[in-house]
Amino acid sequence: MESLSYYFRLLALLLWLLLHLCSGHQRTSRIVNGQPAPDSRFRYQVSVQSTVDDYHLCSGVILDGSHVLTTAACCENDDPFLLKVVAGTHDLSQEEGTVMLMLESVTIHEDYDAFSLYNNICIMKMDGDLSNSE
Repeated sequence: MESLSYYFRLLALLLWLLLHLCSGHQRTSRIVNGQPAPDSRFRYQVSVQSTVDDYHLCSGVILDGSHVLTTAACCENDDPFLLKVVAGTHDLSQEEGTVMLMLESVTIHEDYDAFSLYNNICIMKMDGDLSNSE
């Protein structure tokens, strides 16, 4: 039974990857009447991105130098090698001054329910340290 679960998870991951790659997503602004954020104003925020195509998936907040809090929905595939954290910028089209860290592990709340989104939290442990970066 456990091997069947493994194959369903693998199939779900492959379908997600296929849909994500074929969606032709473009980075467009969805903010209405917003104002540009000054550089380094929200230093606690990070972008959680796909390692496959560098696409922004969701946001997170820095808990300490090596941990980020985000949504469990962002971590559902449970594979830290498919995600990375980008910090140090408020403009994702700019790479200058950014810090990119790969993940060591993701921990989804044990009572997370994908349907109701109850307990929709995840802690990501990075394989590096943000403490020394600006």
